[in-house]
Amino acid sequence: MTQLKLISIAIAIRWIPVLLEVDWNRVRRETESKTVAEFRRYATQAQYGSEALKKELLRKIAEAEHGRRLLVQKIRATQQRNMNNLDRSVSIGLVGEHVATKVRNLSARALMLTATVIAPVVAPFLAEAQ
Repeated sequence: MTQLKLISIAIAIRWIPVLLEVDWNRVRRETESKTVAEFRRYATQAQYGSEALKKELLRKIAEAEHGRRLLVQKIRATQQRNMNNLDRSVSIGLVGEHVATKVRNLSARALMLTATVIAPVVAPFLAEAQ
């Protein structure tokens, strides 16, 4: 993986601290020496002709842009899956709330019906007991 790709991935990841943790010290350690060596090679190559260097840099820029686009697509897909899961959870919660409301209402009706039927029958016995 080229340094430009690593840098573009690292930059893209930096704004998603909730999803990923990045060990920036490790990124620096692993890329700094490679980057320095690559820039030295560019300087040497530029002394002999800049056309090949230009083509290589343009290729790497295009490669980094392609990697960025792929990362953005993955982030969008992840966001979409998260939103779908959230919508499904809300829907399940609403169904649960609807069922709980029906059960509560049915229980209240049954209690009121029972109280209405039983109260006249039980009232004389309660009055005698006092």
